[in-house]
This record gives sequence, C-alpha cells and structure tokens, in this order.
Amino acid sequence: MLKAGTHRKALGARRYNYKIQMMRYREELQELDGLEKQWNDLQRKVAISESNYKLYLSKFEEARISESMDRQKISNIGVIERAVPVMEAIKPRKLLNILLGCLLGLSVGICVVFFLEFISPVFRTHEDVQQFLDLPVLAAIPKDERLRSRLS
Repeated sequence: MLKAGTHRKALGARRYNYKIQMMRYREELQELDGLEKQWNDLQRKVAISESNYKLYLSKFEEARISESMDRQKISNIGVIERAVPVMEAIKPRKLLNILLGCLLGLSVGICVVFFLEFISPVFRTHEDVQQFLDLPVLAAIPKDERLRSRLS
C-alpha cells in the first residue's frame, strides 16, 4: 500500500509537471502565432517594396533614355511606310448620288407616314368606330362646313 501511495504521488507530480509543460507550450504557440503574423506582414511589405523599387527603377531608366535622346535630338518616332499617292483621282458621281438620296428620302418619308398612321389612335370613319367598339353608330357629325352650319 505504501508503494501504491508513493507511486500515486509520483504520478500526481508527473501530471503536474506535464500540465506546467503544456501551459508553457501553449504560451509558446500563442507567441509563435503572433510572430507568424508579423512575419507574413513583413513578407508582404518586402514584396510591395520590391515591386515599387522595380517600377521606380524602370521609370527612372525610361526618363534617363528619354533625356539622353532629347539631348542628342533623336526622336523615337519613325516612318514605317511612306504614303503612296493614287494615280487616278476618284470623282464623285453627282447625279447618281442625288438620285439615290432622293429615292432614299422619299422611301423613308413614306415609311414614316405609314408608321405614324398605323400607330395613330384616331377614328376616321363611323365604320372604324363600329369595328373597334363593336356597337352600332347612332349618329355622325358631318365634315363639310356647310352641313355643319345648317345643323347648328
């Protein structure tokens, strides 16, 4: 029994030591997590700084080359292919253009008139009223001014 008690105390002490060790490991793990975040931030800043440096370096090089070319009066623009003049002049066909313009204008005008007449909501005859309302027409007002004056 004495052995079991001492063995139990030894196991308890070991357990206590393991708990303390586990707490230390957790603290180290938390510290490492924080350090990892800092490391990632620093890596990102380094990458951004490198890309900015490369950009500034290339812009500086372009400016240096441009300044050098300006000093030497060299232009970075060149003729790729010379223009070739046409041998015979192109003359407009005035009569054909006028006829086509008149024909096109007339046909567009007629199409517009038909379209406007088609979408117009006006009744023109008593047959239109009768057909649309499906009712008989009892009276109609004449269009002629002489007939209107007689009826008044």
